[in-house]
Amino acid sequence: MARRGADCDVAIIGAGVARLSAAAVLSGAGIRVVCLEACGRIGGRILTQRDPLCPVPIELGAEFVHGRIPALPDLCAEERLTLFEDSAKALYFQRGKIHGEELAMNAADELMARFAAKDRALPEAVSESRQPAVLKKKAVRQLEGFNAARANRISVKALKADATAAEKIEGNRAFRVLNGYSAVPLALWSKIPDARECVRLGQAVERVEWAPGDVRPSVRSMVDGGESTLRAKRVIVTVSLGVLREEAITFDPKPAVLG
Repeated sequence: MARRGADCDVAIIGAGVARLSAAAVLSGAGIRVVCLEACGRIGGRILTQRDPLCPVPIELGAEFVHGRIPALPDLCAEERLTLFEDSAKALYFQRGKIHGEELAMNAADELMARFAAKDRALPEAVSESRQPAVLKKKAVRQLEGFNAARANRISVKALKADATAAEKIEGNRAFRVLNGYSAVPLALWSKIPDARECVRLGQAVERVEWAPGDVRPSVRSMVDGGESTLRAKRVIVTVSLGVLREEAITFDPKPAVLG
């Protein structure tokens, strides 16, 4: 039961997949949860668009299921969502023409296999490679896209660690949700008892004051600008590193991990 005077037991900041999963598990166990989301939709980085001229959903955010981590395939099976495996072929547009060939990831794998063990930024490692220039260009383009970072921000050591972890989950395989990736957060949302009350959209958390057993998120409505304070016993924060780095949410006191 919620502590006397508290609005809920646990406040969850954001309504992406991780937060919705937490809300479903906690509320299913009888714990009173309030999930606060600044946007007017759930799903976080998942953003699916449907166009009547396109036979399949268009993913503007997260596109595919990377490898075979059990949680997501299990959820899809339970909710009867169809997963299909991507082909190893791809089309790309260059200089006004559409080209078809093996995915550039193959080029990236070939390039990475020859990187020395020492750590340095990706451009330095690429410059030392004796691979053909066209292969190096495709590999860098793929690594930048896959890691959402410029080449000079990508560490060779990090790439190798990521490749090692990917091997454990068949990371060379990619799957898509036939119904559109947005079906996943919707499935999680449906598992939350009284989801319409629990998940509150258009509610931006700007500040979190906290002490053990007493958390007070300051919330601003994205609809009318109204301000309010929620009282909870615990808080779950899984917003992106970018949000934390920009201090879009301030914490008082600042947790040691953010110090």
